[in-house]
Amino acid sequence: MIYKWVEDTMFGRKMKISFSQAVEATHWLLITVGERQWAGYFAKHRNGQTDGFRSVYGGMGSFNDLIICRANKHQIETNHEPLANQLLGSLSSICYATSLRGDLTAPEALEACGTVGHELEGCRCRECGHSQVSPADLNAFAAYYDVAMAIQSGITNGAFLESIQTLWARFDSDDNVSRFRLNAERSGISFSENTGWMSPCPKCGSADTCVYRWDFDVRGFTPSKDNLAMKNR
Repeated sequence: MIYKWVEDTMFGRKMKISFSQAVEATHWLLITVGERQWAGYFAKHRNGQTDGFRSVYGGMGSFNDLIICRANKHQIETNHEPLANQLLGSLSSICYATSLRGDLTAPEALEACGTVGHELEGCRCRECGHSQVSPADLNAFAAYYDVAMAIQSGITNGAFLESIQTLWARFDSDDNVSRFRLNAERSGISFSENTGWMSPCPKCGSADTCVYRWDFDVRGFTPSKDNLAMKNR
């Protein structure tokens, strides 16, 4: 679990996010990055009308295929791309879920968009156990972590769009790398500027390296349960 749940109530009232609020936040993101074609579609549903909304999910050329990046002519800095696409995926999922189920609490929304329990991904040597992560790995993890926190805070405080906008304005990829790099190194994970595949191992020279994942909580990073085992152990 990447963070501890807080009670999603304000003054004794259960706080939830509605379909129209989720659509409004998604529309804002699309307009912000210059994605006007899909922004126009979401604009039609800002009044809360769900009829026909889910028809654009699934299939070739659907909304699910959208990737926000400079290569697709979007108005965005490269270091914002992980954040933009995590926001897009999470908001899209919340829109879909609320169109089916109605208003969602913070835990329900986070469950719907799959931000619960996301792992840091890097590389590990199966011979000596050396592990490392790159700036791109840490930036991607920070995007998942910060989006989850913004969603939870926005729903809990009854200010969903404002929470998303604040995250966007304050996001700093260099700061995120520094923030989680310290946690990673304290957990025995090395940091490398090299964003490519770790082979051979820089410590023992073995070519037997693999993808490795870590869970995160207040104690730092700990190995996930589904990793490949070390050799001869």
